[in-house]
Amino acid sequence: MANSSTYISRTFTAGDRTKFTLSVWLKRARLTSGYEKIFQGRDGSDNYDSSINFDPTDHIRFESWHNGAYTGGRLHTDRQFKDTTAWYHLVFIVDTGNVTANDRMQIWVNGVRETSFSTDVSATVDSEWYINDAGATNYIGCHSGVTGDVNCFTGLMSNMNFCDGQVYTPSSFGETDATDGIWKIKTSPSVTYGTNGFFLKMEDSSNMDLDSSSNALTFTTTGSLTATKDNPSNNFCTLNPGKRSNGSTYTFSNANTKYSTSGGSGWYQSGGSISATKGKYYYEIDVTTYSSGSSLGQYGWGAVDMQQITLDLTNPLGKLDTSGGSIVKYAPLAGFYDTGALMFSTTSSQDNQTNSYFTAVTGSCVLMIAVDLDNGRFYVGKDGTWDTTSSSDPSAGTGGYSFTPGGFNFTPVFAAYGGNTMTVNFGNGYFGSTAIGSPVSAGEGLWKYTPPTNYGAFCTKNINAA
Repeated sequence: MANSSTYISRTFTAGDRTKFTLSVWLKRARLTSGYEKIFQGRDGSDNYDSSINFDPTDHIRFESWHNGAYTGGRLHTDRQFKDTTAWYHLVFIVDTGNVTANDRMQIWVNGVRETSFSTDVSATVDSEWYINDAGATNYIGCHSGVTGDVNCFTGLMSNMNFCDGQVYTPSSFGETDATDGIWKIKTSPSVTYGTNGFFLKMEDSSNMDLDSSSNALTFTTTGSLTATKDNPSNNFCTLNPGKRSNGSTYTFSNANTKYSTSGGSGWYQSGGSISATKGKYYYEIDVTTYSSGSSLGQYGWGAVDMQQITLDLTNPLGKLDTSGGSIVKYAPLAGFYDTGALMFSTTSSQDNQTNSYFTAVTGSCVLMIAVDLDNGRFYVGKDGTWDTTSSSDPSAGTGGYSFTPGGFNFTPVFAAYGGNTMTVNFGNGYFGSTAIGSPVSAGEGLWKYTPPTNYGAFCTKNINAA
């Protein structure tokens, strides 16, 4: 996970500038921003620039610019890549010596080749890219000289393979799962790396730029990279920028585990990026920036199957916006209001609130939120102790709030009032960019406090096992 102006770089020796393959797994976080760099080779004066990036309208640009002309070729996808909820596998191939002009540059996404482009300029035969040039600095995730993060990639990256002088199709790095048909990662690809080739798994928190290829190249990290449990084999829940109220008046950061509002009055909502119909899940909220009585928050779980308050509306959780017409169907929701109230909806009623159901938040703390979708129980705790007002004991399956899941798809839901910052630990062991000291490892996640028995992170591995 990258923060502002963070990148990995290395000055290459002479490699094959006409043929290479780059494979990377990534999860987007910020949309419609600058030119978010994935990989780039450039000189300091910008006379030569070969790059792969997402543009400000969320298309992929794959291009090589040489002193005023795109002799190395230029591809801009017609398709936009706006999904922040899942991992993409991207493969980029350069083979300018290929006799077939359309095969000299290739883009593959999740094992399927892109064939429709808004800009399609074939590379000149045997033209050379600035990537792999002797003495050129190659950048991952951004480039040198940035003053902010507008051109930095702010999401997650994993298992980046660069193969110098080689052409490999996506099947060298991924494969279709025989059970569910989903494209999945090969964590130990059998490839030849060549002179400048490398394999950055980005999984060692003490050495995020470690090259695991046979070349064992040394890289330099500028800025701060954050390790995460979220990976291509186990997709973790995050906040979802595509599901929010009050338009664009708040900012998502830290790979969508944190959002900050612009101030003023009104409720600002967000929902989770994935959902499930069964299982037992846990997450934590840092409310150290909240002051009870002046800044308010709500946290819970809500069904996303029917038109209901959980997402995209302007009222707090549990309240319906009927301005667009009559809403005749509702879906379950269970939420904790930091005043101690229970916010809830059912399939037959909405806008329900029971005051003093839980203990109110009276100061800074870490909230613990748990849901049992198998038995219909919602629990709240803080600072390592489950709520006594509601007799919450999730390990025993007693107390809390009892509801009927009804086979609906549930996702975490959040609301903050006014100018607030909300920070969630979905199991990565961080609140924002701050690591939890001596985290508890349990249920596929890293936590401030131990989750209840048989509860774990809201991630695809646990969802599939439920």
